[in-house]
Amino acid sequence: MIEGLSARGQCAMSHATTMATELGHPAIESEHVLLGIAFVAGPGQSILRSMGLEYDPLEVRVRSRLCARHLGDVEREPIPGAQLRRIMKYAKTEAADSDSR
Repeated sequence: MIEGLSARGQCAMSHATTMATELGHPAIESEHVLLGIAFVAGPGQSILRSMGLEYDPLEVRVRSRLCARHLGDVEREPIPGAQLRRIMKYAKTEAADSDSR
């Protein structure tokens, strides 16, 4: 999994990986991570709920959007996509900066 994540973050990424695998996608994209955050109880889920984004309807919307974008089956476990790698790099930098303050 991705180093430096909290237990909640690891659970969210695990769910994101599961969603990508279920959908047959070769990479974990930001939409998969959004579902992971919405799935795991914590501050991220609370923020999404305060915006009116509950897991079940969000999953339906994300699945339909992603299924339209990706066709075909994947035999291996998905890897983080380029966009997700950039987001994670930025998040790690931000976390390091806030720890040093």
